[in-house]
This record gives sequence, C-alpha cells and structure tokens, in this order.
Amino acid sequence: MVSTFLLIPTISFAHTEIVSVEPDTNQTLTVLPTEVKLSFSEPVITDGTFASITSESGSVEASIRIEEANLFISIPEDLTGTSFSIAYKTVASDGHPLDGELVYQLAIEQDQITE
Repeated sequence: MVSTFLLIPTISFAHTEIVSVEPDTNQTLTVLPTEVKLSFSEPVITDGTFASITSESGSVEASIRIEEANLFISIPEDLTGTSFSIAYKTVASDGHPLDGELVYQLAIEQDQITE
C-alpha cells in the first residue's frame, strides 16, 4: 500500500489593524488628554501619516509621533466644546494604508474648566 501525502503550506495575509486606543473612546472624559495613543498590530511608518482634530472651534492638523507600532496624537490645550474627533491616516510597514476616526465626549465644556 502506497500513501502519498501532499503538504500545502498555508500563508496568512493578515493586515495590520488597530489593537487599542488610549484613552478609550467608550467613556466620557473628565479631563482633556494631552495625547491619544493608537497601538497597531505591526509597526507603522512616518511617511503618509497624519491626523486632524475637529471640535466646535474648527479643525486643525495635529502633531504626531510614531514609536514602532504606536501612533501618538497631541491634543491642543485650546479645544472648546463638549466633544472632539480625531481623523487619522497612516501606513503599516507592510505598505497597507490604515485610517479611521475617533470621537471623544467631555463631561463638561472644555472652555469652562478652571484650574
């Protein structure tokens, strides 16, 4: 009896995806964060990466920083209103584009916070 086994290698083509966001968007913030951290399943590259922040006071391009698989987006101190959104675009090290939007709610209107 002759048996033949054919081994076919399987290749996984998983795309880079977002793993976590800090602070989480599923909460109402009591303090405006200084930055938002997006963590991806693989490293992202600087070329082609940008973010914009939109609030009641308008839309601005955000300052960003990349550390391996983490994208840090700086939040301006002068945001006003009770919510803001962050639109981001980046490119994974494998060349695949990634984009999305995060929406945050603030417990009180940002321009009413006093220290």
